[in-house]
Amino acid sequence: MKRDRFDRELLIEYLGAFGIRPDEPEAFGTGRLLAGEPTTGRSISSAALRSELGIV
Repeated sequence: MKRDRFDRELLIEYLGAFGIRPDEPEAFGTGRLLAGEPTTGRSISSAALRSELGIV
């Protein structure tokens, strides 16, 4: 069967291969909310990152 797009049925099958059950809320446990700006890390442009990594 040829598929023209990544539909919900294919997503469920794909997730199931990793043991993820998206239709079972208890499978996800408790949620987390991240609020505010991150306090670690850095901002860098894609061009600067490519240069830093030596990617042309």
